[in-house]
Amino acid sequence: MEFIGKKLPLEKASEMRVCPVGSVRPFVPLPAPLYILLLGNEKFLAVKGPLDFLAPAELERFRSVENFFYPPFIREVLPFREAGRALGRVLVAAASGSGVRPAPFEISDAFLRLTARLWSPDVRVEPFFISVFVTELCGPLPSTVAVQAREADLARYEQAVLKSAWAVWQALHLGYLDVDRIRALRDGVFGAVALGTEFRPPAAVEGLRPILLGGDLPLRGMALQEFSEGAASLKLEARAGRLARDLVTANHAAPSIGGSSGFHPEVAA
Repeated sequence: MEFIGKKLPLEKASEMRVCPVGSVRPFVPLPAPLYILLLGNEKFLAVKGPLDFLAPAELERFRSVENFFYPPFIREVLPFREAGRALGRVLVAAASGSGVRPAPFEISDAFLRLTARLWSPDVRVEPFFISVFVTELCGPLPSTVAVQAREADLARYEQAVLKSAWAVWQALHLGYLDVDRIRALRDGVFGAVALGTEFRPPAAVEGLRPILLGGDLPLRGMALQEFSEGAASLKLEARAGRLARDLVTANHAAPSIGGSSGFHPEVAA
């Protein structure tokens, strides 16, 4: 993904966030540009862009530098990472069978309340941030498909990351709240968009087919029902109405990959 600041001066050190090389999981789309520190040149050099990933061999090559660094923008994605992890815990606990299992509507309501703070007051959100949320929920991309996709067409790979995440985001709002099924949906959409592999969304989320057939996902803020059809679109629109009416009206402005705190040169904050 296009980004500004491929080299940053050493004076930015106090603003950079340390990320030990050993903490980076392979095949996980990155939530921000990733840098290494070149002491001899007194600068930070970007080695990976947002949404790219590191394969095991790449991680091994960087082992000697000990630490990567994220720019200040990483603070903008932390609420999405935390919400993705929190939802994962909720879904795993609900599926474990220990204690009284909550009803589906209770899990759905808990999800809406957990993620309501991620929306802007007008109930829009940029797909990049949803990809961060979904990565925390679903884990690494399928390794073979990810490598093939990146080597074949980087822009298409990035769209596959964004579209598969958006499909999961919409599915969650439709009450599709089983973590294994969600992961299968993410992987299926990713492969279909990136490499054209055959995938048909399950009947419960068949209304999300436009994500496979439509054009590129925009990088601007999107409404929940975009790239859906039929009954699914109507249900998502109703969900957005409830969010706007009851849950997100006091939110601050949503973060953006553009503007003064972002990294993308063309996205208006």
